[in-house]
Amino acid sequence: MMHYVRYIELKRTIEDNTRLLMLYTQGDYRFIDEVLLWLENVEKILRNNNLPEVSLVTGFRSEVMASGLKKVAVDSASKLQSNRKLQQSAGFEAISKTVDLLYPVLKKEHDRFAEAERVLMQVLSFANMKGYLQTYTGSTLSQADLAKLWNTLSSDNDLRGGISNVEGMVGKYDSLIVLDQALSLFA
Repeated sequence: MMHYVRYIELKRTIEDNTRLLMLYTQGDYRFIDEVLLWLENVEKILRNNNLPEVSLVTGFRSEVMASGLKKVAVDSASKLQSNRKLQQSAGFEAISKTVDLLYPVLKKEHDRFAEAERVLMQVLSFANMKGYLQTYTGSTLSQADLAKLWNTLSSDNDLRGGISNVEGMVGKYDSLIVLDQALSLFA
């Protein structure tokens, strides 16, 4: 289970591949260095989240580095290609493989947070009918305000089930983030 902040970090890093693809299509000489930095950043995020995909991304980065040494053949015509073209091809392939590998991970996390937000929106509808949200909607809330509202909702017998469901899906601290987002949608 990935924390929300780390999920967003990984999502933004993966979305940054468009910048790399632009460098590739322009034939920019910085492409390989940028790909290696990008893969290293993805590895760091995966390692921080204890995700097993980190070993595969490390392998992709190794393939890119090895292609610069002419140790990896990209295709049968690789003997006719220059060292730079081999490495660029390996870099492009590494980006593609990494995105394909991490898409299911991101989708699973996205679905989990979306479900938590959906349940919380139902809870907030009931909380609004009970008058709990009058002081909390329409303004920027601090963490203390969110925690106070969360405790208020948790103590209500009618809302407790939904609140514990959300907390079980995303964890205690991420539920405050989901609550903040849901309140902004609710207002």
